[in-house]
Amino acid sequence: MIKWKMTWAWTLPCLTEADVESGVQKAVELGFNAMEWSQAQSKFPTLFTALCKKAGIESYYCVNPSSKARQKFLDPEYALQENPHCGGEPPSANDIGKVISRKQPGCCFVQPDCLENTKKTMAKAFQDGFDGIAFDFFGYDNFHGCYCPLCNELREKYITSHPGMERQEADHRFSEDMIVKFHVDAVAYARSIKADAKTTCHIYPSFYPNLLYGNRLPVDYCGQTVAWFFKPHWPLEKIKKYSDIVVREEALYHPNSKGSPFIGFYCKDKFKDDVRSAERIREEIQIIKSSGAQGIQMVEMGHILADPGVSKVIAQELGGKPEAFSK
Repeated sequence: MIKWKMTWAWTLPCLTEADVESGVQKAVELGFNAMEWSQAQSKFPTLFTALCKKAGIESYYCVNPSSKARQKFLDPEYALQENPHCGGEPPSANDIGKVISRKQPGCCFVQPDCLENTKKTMAKAFQDGFDGIAFDFFGYDNFHGCYCPLCNELREKYITSHPGMERQEADHRFSEDMIVKFHVDAVAYARSIKADAKTTCHIYPSFYPNLLYGNRLPVDYCGQTVAWFFKPHWPLEKIKKYSDIVVREEALYHPNSKGSPFIGFYCKDKFKDDVRSAERIREEIQIIKSSGAQGIQMVEMGHILADPGVSKVIAQELGGKPEAFSK
């Protein structure tokens, strides 16, 4: 039975207090009991957390990597390519080097200043009344590793200390371990300043050498993608396979962690052609339910609300108020 139901809200209006109040109300009507609030929506953080508390839903502040250093790639030509899956699962190993579409490479989260900046952001979020932290974008733009001077130095030490391991495998394990280490350190700090701090994450960008590594992260609810935003939409068989693995292996490394399958949904503006039908979304949610998942994450709330049919189905499936979307 799904108990924890979180929505990420990136495109909701947030210019006025009325906007914030409406956003929280809509989340409740959709059936969510947890809601992410991004850095772009931080004009009224204390109002948001107060409204969430009043409505009985958990509030999560989104934290992205912040560092003076950017990720580096092995071949400078990689930076001139774009992966059409925008950070989702690459269709093949041939797509590993194609970076996700950004104006500049993402921050290198291995840098010491990234963890320090994250700590400051989390401390401020807890001061503003947030229940927890939602980590996002802690991954590699080329799907497998950063090759900046610091990462190269640490990578060589790792490879040297694992003499029996092939270099490529050691390279991949090092990259994965760096993602895990960051989350271990960040979560430990969060709980050192707020003992009951909640933590979640979105596994993004995908890590091609180990796509379902999320259970290694010590978060309360791990948002591992099982249905991606863009065409070609993932087949239902793949959604079932991933959901089952995410739930079955959720406590393999951390006994209190819950695998929370992540559904991405876009339907408007430049993504209007990526829309999925309401009944398709119902099927995806029901697959996650059948996996025995105790948590679910759905993105993105602004797009969900733009499609009344999808909104109604989500409210029906998650125990919300479908009548609010019947007009």
